[in-house]
Amino acid sequence: MVGMPRRGALLVLALLGTACPDDGGGEGADEGGTDAATSGGSEGDGSGGSAGSAADGTSGLDTSGGADADETGSDETGGGPGPEVLCDADGFEADGRAWSLPEMRFPLEDYADAPNEQLAGSWQCTNGQQYQHNLLDLTGDGVTDFLVRDACDEGGVGEENWLVFPGGTDGFGEATAWSLPALEFPLEAYPDTPLEQLVGSWQCTNGQQYQHTVMDMTADGRPDLLVRDACDEGGVGEETWLLYPGEDGGFGGPQPWTLPALEFPLEAYPDTPLEQLAGSWQCTNGQQYQHTVMDMTADGRPDLLVRDACDEGGVGEENWLLYPGEDGGFGDPQPWSLPALTFPLEAYPDTPLEQSAGTWQCTNGQQYQHTMLDVNGDRWPDLLVTDACDEGGVGEENWLLYPGGEGGFGAPGPWSLPALEFPLEAYADAPLEQLSGNWQCTNGQQYQHSVMDVTGDRILDLLVRDACDEGGVGEGQWLVYAGGEDGFAADPFAWALPELSLPLEDYADTTLEQLAGTWQCTNGQQYSHTVLDLSADGAIDLVVHDACDEDGVGATQWLLFDGLCG
Repeated sequence: MVGMPRRGALLVLALLGTACPDDGGGEGADEGGTDAATSGGSEGDGSGGSAGSAADGTSGLDTSGGADADETGSDETGGGPGPEVLCDADGFEADGRAWSLPEMRFPLEDYADAPNEQLAGSWQCTNGQQYQHNLLDLTGDGVTDFLVRDACDEGGVGEENWLVFPGGTDGFGEATAWSLPALEFPLEAYPDTPLEQLVGSWQCTNGQQYQHTVMDMTADGRPDLLVRDACDEGGVGEETWLLYPGEDGGFGGPQPWTLPALEFPLEAYPDTPLEQLAGSWQCTNGQQYQHTVMDMTADGRPDLLVRDACDEGGVGEENWLLYPGEDGGFGDPQPWSLPALTFPLEAYPDTPLEQSAGTWQCTNGQQYQHTMLDVNGDRWPDLLVTDACDEGGVGEENWLLYPGGEGGFGAPGPWSLPALEFPLEAYADAPLEQLSGNWQCTNGQQYQHSVMDVTGDRILDLLVRDACDEGGVGEGQWLVYAGGEDGFAADPFAWALPELSLPLEDYADTTLEQLAGTWQCTNGQQYSHTVLDLSADGAIDLVVHDACDEDGVGATQWLLFDGLCG
């Protein structure tokens, strides 16, 4: 995740269970451009730890049930425009404090590592069933909760209710029941019920599919249960979706969410496009139709964004079509204006702006790259060009920012970039053409950065987590180039890191060069941490959820190094 526009939204994305791809026509793959832009540097974590890896084979993120590619559609879970400034953070507390965990009273198999050492996952029970949990703000108070969705098939968990351990100031509270609706659709008999998963696809007895997603559709900060396909019954996925709104203590009764009629020359698919939150479908004229569900209007409600309409009406070149989210459904389409890209791009069958992110070749042998995200913290998605065919210093001295606003993207302005004075290897592409990645240094070490809101003011910052092993970066501090009105600060400030007094194996790279990961300890156990705002004060925290099996970390408590608000 690049930005964290709403605290808690991070966990909805990072910790949703992902699963099998849909069987329908939605492909979601870019045509012409490539998605993850990583040329020059290698994405992901460096040597030493495996980012986000689970200790046991079944203890990673959810993998059962089925899911769409880009299922969540947005990096927000709603709530409308948030506070102006939550925080002005400048480091982590030197000393960690205990964050209490719920007691596991379920008949779990005996694992080397406790389930609470992971933020999300599935584990086997002694009765042959499964236990599953994840972190998610379910109650809408902005604080992350601990959600148990399957409790070894005991107590109706995953069928009649979930168990919610609400987040507080120093840990998770006592369990409360979160009521689930009765799904009266002709579903195939599965060992596990669909509502044990936050998202997925299941087969129906009539050969069709049932699909749901948990996400905030009503902008009240509470996730809702959204049924997008109901075994092809009741027009669900064609005329309406079924919305079970999040309320106090559970999901309410179903309400229709109206869908627009898509009057484009689409190929005949077994499943209609609007059964999916995102994807690509073929048109009868050989072109493509593409849509995404995400908040484009900064009101916290997801909108339906059509980025390619079978090459009709200039959609994907001059404008997009936006069906705004309203009370009870999507409204009438409105044009979302797109800028003219005057860069020497290769001729592609599809224009770059049919995609919200990607990389394309230029006629001069260089690359063009853009991403859509909120850069300046105003809740509107912006179009950010990070590489412009190596013209105008884009990707080296500045980026080009087309600010999102009412009706479309505005005129471009420069977003200033700092000079990186580290001993980097000579790459064809500059590191700052990428929002995150790893690059080699001339001293054999690594340089790593991420673009995210570190300081808590909603504006994206440039975070350097490894600086070729110079200046203690990644060990005693990070370097933060704070985001401002028109770019990153020229000079960084030091983000204080705590000293981890744990028996870690001797790695070439220190653990705190990574935002998340798992590392081996000298006692044969593991150390794991994740950076997220657990305490809901606006500042990112360092959450240690496994500490080499010391002090009950991962069993009765986590170790929380609070972000320091200025």
